[in-house]
Amino acid sequence: METSRYKETFHITRYLFGMTAAHDGVTVVLNSDIIFCDETNVLQGVIGLTVAKPMKTNGIYIHLLGREQAYQKLEKQEEDKTYELINMHVPVVGTETFKNRSQQTILYNKGTYRIPFSIQVPPQGNQGEKLPASYSRTRGSDYAKVSYTLQVIVVRPSWINLSSTQHVLHMVPQFTAEMQELLQEQEPVSVSAQKSVELLGSEKIRIQATIPGAIILLDQQVLVHLEINNTSRSKVTHLLVSVKEHVNMVGSAVLIAWDNQLARSTYSMLVPPGKRQVFKFSYDISWARIQGTTLVNANKIRNQYYLVVELRVPFPAINPCIQIPITITDAAARESGFTDPS
Repeated sequence: METSRYKETFHITRYLFGMTAAHDGVTVVLNSDIIFCDETNVLQGVIGLTVAKPMKTNGIYIHLLGREQAYQKLEKQEEDKTYELINMHVPVVGTETFKNRSQQTILYNKGTYRIPFSIQVPPQGNQGEKLPASYSRTRGSDYAKVSYTLQVIVVRPSWINLSSTQHVLHMVPQFTAEMQELLQEQEPVSVSAQKSVELLGSEKIRIQATIPGAIILLDQQVLVHLEINNTSRSKVTHLLVSVKEHVNMVGSAVLIAWDNQLARSTYSMLVPPGKRQVFKFSYDISWARIQGTTLVNANKIRNQYYLVVELRVPFPAINPCIQIPITITDAAARESGFTDPS
Protein backbone atom coordinates (compact mmCIF):
# COMPACT_ATOMS: atom_id res chain seq x y z
CA MET A 1 0.00 0.00 0.00
CA GLU A 2 2.79 2.41 0.91
CA THR A 3 4.64 1.49 -2.31
CA SER A 4 1.69 2.35 -4.57
CA ARG A 5 1.21 5.69 -2.76
CA TYR A 6 4.89 6.51 -3.38
CA LYS A 7 4.59 5.66 -7.10
CA GLU A 8 1.45 7.80 -7.42
CA THR A 9 3.21 10.78 -5.83
CA PHE A 10 6.23 10.26 -8.07
CA HIS A 11 4.14 10.28 -11.26
CA ILE A 12 2.24 13.44 -10.25
CA THR A 13 5.49 15.26 -9.44
CA ARG A 14 7.09 14.15 -12.71
CA TYR A 15 4.03 15.36 -14.63
CA LEU A 16 4.01 18.80 -13.00
CA PHE A 17 7.72 19.46 -13.46
CA GLY A 18 7.76 17.84 -16.89
CA MET A 19 5.22 20.33 -18.21
CA THR A 20 7.44 23.18 -16.99
CA ALA A 21 10.86 21.95 -18.01
CA ALA A 22 10.14 19.99 -21.20
CA HIS A 23 7.58 22.24 -22.92
CA ASP A 24 7.62 25.80 -21.59
CA GLY A 25 10.93 27.63 -21.38
CA VAL A 26 12.64 31.01 -21.30
CA THR A 27 16.11 32.08 -22.46
CA VAL A 28 17.94 35.39 -22.67
CA VAL A 29 20.70 36.66 -24.99
CA LEU A 30 22.60 39.83 -24.00
CA ASN A 31 24.27 42.22 -26.43
CA SER A 32 27.05 42.64 -23.86
CA ASP A 33 27.73 41.37 -20.35
CA ILE A 34 30.05 44.28 -19.45
CA ILE A 35 28.90 47.08 -17.15
CA PHE A 36 30.81 49.95 -15.56
CA CYS A 37 31.01 50.96 -11.91
CA ASP A 38 30.89 54.72 -12.25
CA GLU A 39 28.06 55.35 -14.68
CA THR A 40 24.47 54.40 -15.49
CA ASN A 41 24.56 51.31 -17.70
CA VAL A 42 22.07 50.18 -20.32
CA LEU A 43 21.71 46.42 -20.76
CA GLN A 44 20.11 45.26 -24.00
CA GLY A 45 19.16 41.84 -25.24
CA VAL A 46 16.40 39.51 -26.38
CA ILE A 47 14.24 37.18 -24.29
CA GLY A 48 13.11 33.95 -25.93
CA LEU A 49 9.85 32.52 -24.59
CA THR A 50 8.45 29.14 -25.62
CA VAL A 51 4.81 28.42 -24.69
CA ALA A 52 3.40 24.88 -25.10
CA LYS A 53 -0.23 25.85 -24.50
CA PRO A 54 -2.06 29.09 -23.56
CA MET A 55 -0.39 30.43 -20.43
CA LYS A 56 -1.35 33.18 -18.02
CA THR A 57 1.43 35.28 -16.50
CA ASN A 58 1.75 38.11 -14.01
CA GLY A 59 4.53 39.69 -16.05
CA ILE A 60 8.11 39.14 -17.17
CA TYR A 61 10.88 40.59 -15.03
CA ILE A 62 14.65 40.82 -15.14
CA HIS A 63 16.26 40.08 -11.79
CA LEU A 64 19.58 41.85 -11.16
CA LEU A 65 21.55 40.60 -8.17
CA GLY A 66 24.91 41.79 -6.86
CA ARG A 67 26.62 40.41 -3.76
CA GLU A 68 29.85 40.48 -1.81
CA GLN A 69 30.64 37.07 -0.34
CA ALA A 70 33.46 35.72 1.80
CA TYR A 71 33.88 32.30 3.38
CA GLN A 72 36.59 30.72 5.50
CA LYS A 73 36.60 27.38 7.26
CA LEU A 74 38.74 26.97 10.35
CA GLU A 75 39.37 23.93 12.55
CA LYS A 76 36.43 24.41 14.92
CA GLN A 77 34.32 27.09 13.23
CA GLU A 78 33.53 28.70 9.94
CA GLU A 79 32.74 32.22 8.85
CA ASP A 80 30.33 32.96 6.01
CA LYS A 81 29.63 36.60 5.18
CA THR A 82 27.26 37.85 2.47
CA TYR A 83 26.48 41.48 1.76
CA GLU A 84 23.77 42.31 -0.76
CA LEU A 85 24.83 45.14 -3.05
CA ILE A 86 21.91 45.29 -5.46
CA ASN A 87 18.65 43.33 -5.73
CA MET A 88 16.11 44.64 -8.20
CA HIS A 89 13.35 43.29 -10.45
CA VAL A 90 12.84 45.35 -13.61
CA PRO A 91 9.54 44.80 -15.49
CA VAL A 92 9.96 43.94 -19.18
CA VAL A 93 6.38 42.86 -19.90
CA GLY A 94 3.82 44.46 -17.58
CA THR A 95 3.73 47.73 -15.73
CA GLU A 96 3.39 46.62 -12.13
CA THR A 97 6.34 46.38 -9.75
CA PHE A 98 7.50 42.92 -8.76
CA LYS A 99 5.84 43.40 -5.37
CA ASN A 100 2.45 44.12 -7.00
CA ARG A 101 2.81 41.62 -9.84
CA SER A 102 -0.34 39.69 -8.91
CA GLN A 103 -2.48 42.71 -9.87
CA GLN A 104 -1.92 42.14 -13.59
CA THR A 105 -2.59 39.18 -15.91
CA ILE A 106 -1.03 38.74 -19.35
CA LEU A 107 -2.00 35.84 -21.63
CA TYR A 108 0.41 34.13 -24.01
CA ASN A 109 -0.97 31.72 -26.63
CA LYS A 110 0.93 28.69 -27.83
CA GLY A 111 4.04 29.66 -29.77
CA THR A 112 7.52 31.13 -29.61
CA TYR A 113 8.09 34.78 -28.70
CA ARG A 114 11.10 37.08 -29.08
CA ILE A 115 10.96 39.98 -26.63
CA PRO A 116 13.67 42.66 -26.96
CA PHE A 117 14.47 44.67 -23.85
CA SER A 118 16.57 47.60 -22.72
CA ILE A 119 16.99 48.29 -19.01
CA GLN A 120 19.09 50.67 -16.95
CA VAL A 121 21.45 49.50 -14.24
CA PRO A 122 22.05 52.30 -11.71
CA PRO A 123 25.59 53.00 -10.46
CA GLN A 124 24.33 52.86 -6.85
CA GLY A 125 23.38 49.85 -4.76
CA ASN A 126 20.49 49.17 -2.39
CA GLN A 127 21.73 51.69 0.18
CA GLY A 128 22.78 54.34 -2.35
CA GLU A 129 26.43 53.29 -2.22
CA LYS A 130 28.69 53.06 -5.26
CA LEU A 131 29.14 49.55 -6.61
CA PRO A 132 32.51 47.71 -6.50
CA ALA A 133 33.96 45.83 -9.46
CA SER A 134 33.59 42.12 -10.09
CA TYR A 135 36.17 40.15 -8.13
CA SER A 136 37.03 36.56 -7.28
CA ARG A 137 39.73 34.97 -5.15
CA THR A 138 39.92 31.43 -3.75
CA ARG A 139 42.30 29.55 -1.49
CA GLY A 140 41.23 25.94 -1.05
CA SER A 141 37.65 26.06 0.23
CA ASP A 142 38.01 29.73 1.27
CA TYR A 143 36.89 32.46 -1.10
CA ALA A 144 36.20 36.17 -1.42
CA LYS A 145 34.19 37.47 -4.35
CA VAL A 146 32.01 40.24 -5.74
CA SER A 147 29.53 38.95 -8.30
CA TYR A 148 26.69 40.30 -10.44
CA THR A 149 24.09 38.18 -12.23
CA LEU A 150 21.06 38.68 -14.48
CA GLN A 151 18.12 36.29 -14.69
CA VAL A 152 14.76 36.44 -16.50
CA ILE A 153 11.70 35.39 -14.48
CA VAL A 154 8.28 34.71 -16.02
CA VAL A 155 5.83 34.97 -13.12
CA ARG A 156 2.80 32.68 -13.36
CA PRO A 157 -0.27 32.61 -11.11
CA SER A 158 0.60 29.02 -10.24
CA TRP A 159 3.42 28.31 -7.80
CA ILE A 160 5.84 27.32 -10.59
CA ASN A 161 7.57 30.24 -12.34
CA LEU A 162 9.75 30.05 -15.42
CA SER A 163 13.33 31.19 -14.97
CA SER A 164 16.27 31.45 -17.33
CA THR A 165 19.78 30.47 -16.37
CA GLN A 166 21.75 33.10 -14.48
CA HIS A 167 24.03 35.20 -16.68
CA VAL A 168 27.19 36.51 -15.06
CA LEU A 169 27.80 40.24 -15.59
CA HIS A 170 31.30 41.68 -15.54
CA MET A 171 31.54 44.94 -13.60
CA VAL A 172 34.56 46.92 -14.84
CA PRO A 173 36.57 48.61 -12.05
CA GLN A 174 35.99 52.24 -11.23
CA PHE A 175 38.70 54.61 -12.38
CA THR A 176 38.64 57.40 -9.82
CA ALA A 177 39.48 61.05 -10.36
CA GLU A 178 42.50 60.63 -8.08
CA MET A 179 43.86 57.87 -10.32
CA GLN A 180 43.35 60.02 -13.41
CA GLU A 181 45.11 62.96 -11.80
CA LEU A 182 48.12 60.87 -10.81
CA LEU A 183 48.48 59.35 -14.28
CA GLN A 184 48.21 62.72 -16.01
CA GLU A 185 50.89 64.44 -13.93
CA GLN A 186 53.82 65.73 -15.97
CA GLU A 187 56.24 64.35 -13.42
CA PRO A 188 54.48 61.60 -11.45
CA VAL A 189 55.50 61.14 -7.85
CA SER A 190 57.77 58.12 -7.62
CA VAL A 191 57.21 55.47 -4.96
CA SER A 192 60.04 53.63 -3.29
CA ALA A 193 60.85 51.23 -0.49
CA GLN A 194 64.15 50.39 1.13
CA LYS A 195 65.48 47.91 3.63
CA SER A 196 68.77 47.08 5.29
CA VAL A 197 69.31 43.46 6.26
CA GLU A 198 72.05 42.19 8.61
CA LEU A 199 73.71 38.96 7.55
CA LEU A 200 76.63 38.10 9.83
CA GLY A 201 77.68 40.47 12.56
CA SER A 202 77.86 43.98 11.15
CA GLU A 203 77.66 42.84 7.53
CA LYS A 204 74.67 44.27 5.71
CA ILE A 205 72.91 44.34 2.36
CA ARG A 206 70.89 47.45 1.64
CA ILE A 207 68.23 47.33 -1.07
CA GLN A 208 66.14 50.17 -2.45
CA ALA A 209 63.55 49.93 -5.25
CA THR A 210 61.73 52.82 -6.91
CA ILE A 211 58.88 52.86 -9.45
CA PRO A 212 57.49 55.93 -11.30
CA GLY A 213 54.07 55.88 -9.59
CA ALA A 214 51.71 53.79 -7.46
CA ILE A 215 48.89 53.62 -10.07
CA ILE A 216 49.52 50.80 -12.54
CA LEU A 217 47.47 49.64 -15.53
CA LEU A 218 47.20 45.92 -16.25
CA ASP A 219 48.75 46.33 -19.70
CA GLN A 220 51.57 48.55 -18.46
CA GLN A 221 55.30 47.90 -18.23
CA VAL A 222 56.58 48.97 -14.82
CA LEU A 223 60.04 50.53 -14.84
CA VAL A 224 61.90 49.48 -11.69
CA HIS A 225 65.01 51.32 -10.49
CA LEU A 226 66.92 49.05 -8.12
CA GLU A 227 69.93 49.95 -6.03
CA ILE A 228 71.86 47.28 -4.11
CA ASN A 229 74.64 48.16 -1.67
CA ASN A 230 76.39 44.96 -0.62
CA THR A 231 78.74 45.59 2.30
CA SER A 232 78.85 41.91 3.26
CA ARG A 233 81.20 39.08 2.29
CA SER A 234 78.32 37.25 0.54
CA LYS A 235 77.31 37.62 -3.08
CA VAL A 236 73.85 38.29 -4.51
CA THR A 237 73.06 35.82 -7.32
CA HIS A 238 69.42 36.28 -8.30
CA LEU A 239 66.60 38.81 -8.27
CA LEU A 240 62.94 37.80 -7.94
CA VAL A 241 60.11 40.20 -8.81
CA SER A 242 56.46 39.38 -8.20
CA VAL A 243 53.02 40.82 -7.44
CA LYS A 244 51.48 39.89 -4.11
CA GLU A 245 47.88 40.46 -3.09
CA HIS A 246 46.67 40.66 0.50
CA VAL A 247 42.95 39.90 0.95
CA ASN A 248 40.96 40.36 4.15
CA MET A 249 37.36 40.61 5.30
CA VAL A 250 36.29 43.70 7.24
CA GLY A 251 34.46 43.19 10.53
CA SER A 252 34.88 39.43 10.60
CA ALA A 253 34.71 37.54 13.89
CA VAL A 254 37.50 35.26 12.70
CA LEU A 255 40.49 36.08 10.53
CA ILE A 256 39.65 35.97 6.84
CA ALA A 257 42.94 37.08 5.36
CA TRP A 258 45.51 35.56 3.08
CA ASP A 259 48.28 36.46 0.67
CA ASN A 260 48.29 35.42 -2.99
CA GLN A 261 51.59 35.31 -4.86
CA LEU A 262 50.23 36.00 -8.34
CA ALA A 263 53.39 35.80 -10.43
CA ARG A 264 57.12 35.57 -10.05
CA SER A 265 59.88 36.42 -12.50
CA THR A 266 63.49 35.44 -11.79
CA TYR A 267 66.48 37.41 -13.10
CA SER A 268 70.10 36.23 -12.96
CA MET A 269 72.43 38.87 -11.59
CA LEU A 270 75.63 39.20 -9.63
CA VAL A 271 76.50 41.72 -6.95
CA PRO A 272 79.94 40.78 -5.59
CA PRO A 273 80.85 41.32 -1.92
CA GLY A 274 81.60 44.92 -1.03
CA LYS A 275 80.04 46.36 -4.19
CA ARG A 276 77.23 48.79 -4.94
CA GLN A 277 75.30 48.37 -8.17
CA VAL A 278 72.28 49.96 -9.84
CA PHE A 279 69.88 48.08 -12.10
CA LYS A 280 67.01 49.28 -14.30
CA PHE A 281 64.52 46.85 -15.78
CA SER A 282 60.89 46.64 -16.93
CA TYR A 283 58.40 44.32 -15.29
CA ASP A 284 55.26 43.36 -17.25
CA ILE A 285 52.37 43.57 -14.77
CA SER A 286 50.10 41.56 -17.11
CA TRP A 287 52.26 38.49 -16.44
CA ALA A 288 50.57 38.32 -13.07
CA ARG A 289 47.36 37.23 -14.86
CA ILE A 290 45.37 39.24 -12.36
CA GLN A 291 41.66 38.37 -12.35
CA GLY A 292 40.67 41.33 -10.22
CA THR A 293 42.02 44.83 -9.72
CA THR A 294 42.27 46.93 -6.58
CA LEU A 295 38.75 47.06 -5.13
CA VAL A 296 37.11 50.47 -4.83
CA ASN A 297 33.85 50.98 -2.87
CA ALA A 298 33.72 47.40 -1.55
CA ASN A 299 31.90 47.11 1.78
CA LYS A 300 33.33 43.92 3.29
CA ILE A 301 36.27 42.81 1.16
CA ARG A 302 39.59 44.61 1.11
CA ASN A 303 42.57 43.83 -1.09
CA GLN A 304 45.97 45.44 -1.41
CA TYR A 305 48.59 44.72 -4.07
CA TYR A 306 52.34 44.92 -3.58
CA LEU A 307 55.23 44.85 -6.00
CA VAL A 308 57.70 42.51 -4.27
CA VAL A 309 61.45 42.66 -4.93
CA GLU A 310 63.54 39.89 -3.36
CA LEU A 311 67.26 39.07 -3.50
CA ARG A 312 68.79 35.62 -3.35
CA VAL A 313 71.88 35.29 -1.15
CA PRO A 314 73.24 31.69 -1.09
CA PHE A 315 74.99 32.10 2.28
CA PRO A 316 73.69 32.76 4.81
CA ALA A 317 70.13 31.82 3.84
CA ILE A 318 68.73 35.31 4.39
CA ASN A 319 66.98 36.86 1.41
CA PRO A 320 66.38 40.63 1.62
CA CYS A 321 62.86 41.50 0.49
CA ILE A 322 60.94 44.77 0.09
CA GLN A 323 57.32 45.50 -0.81
CA ILE A 324 55.94 48.56 -2.60
CA PRO A 325 52.15 49.16 -2.22
CA ILE A 326 50.53 49.64 -5.63
CA THR A 327 47.03 50.25 -7.01
CA ILE A 328 46.10 48.17 -10.06
CA THR A 329 43.38 49.14 -12.53
CA ASP A 330 42.83 48.52 -16.24
CA ALA A 331 42.56 50.56 -19.42
CA ALA A 332 38.84 49.80 -19.84
CA ALA A 333 38.11 51.40 -16.48
CA ARG A 334 40.23 54.41 -17.39
CA GLU A 335 38.37 54.94 -20.68
CA SER A 336 34.89 54.32 -19.27
CA GLY A 337 35.27 56.77 -16.42
CA PHE A 338 36.43 59.69 -18.55
CA THR A 339 34.55 59.64 -21.84
CA ASP A 340 33.46 62.88 -23.49
CA PRO A 341 29.63 62.78 -23.38
CA SER A 342 29.42 64.82 -26.57
